[in-house]
Amino acid sequence: MADRIHRPDTCTQALLSLVREAGFSATEADRRLGVHDSTARRWVRLSREGIEYRQPGSGRRRVSTRAQDTALAAEVETNPH
Repeated sequence: MADRIHRPDTCTQALLSLVREAGFSATEADRRLGVHDSTARRWVRLSREGIEYRQPGSGRRRVSTRAQDTALAAEVETNPH
């Protein structure tokens, strides 16, 4: 999943267009769209910095390998307790 590029979704795009084109503040736009205020402010700040999508691989590092995950899932199926 680290090789996947995350693009802004429609809610993010709608909020940014309200801020950029309609002249709303981040607070006004988040109230209209039902987005949490800190999330809206973060989207606007990142947009102004030129970062409109999450960088690939910027999340938490994996603790287990995919093989370990598969083995664990198989064990849970055979012995759920």
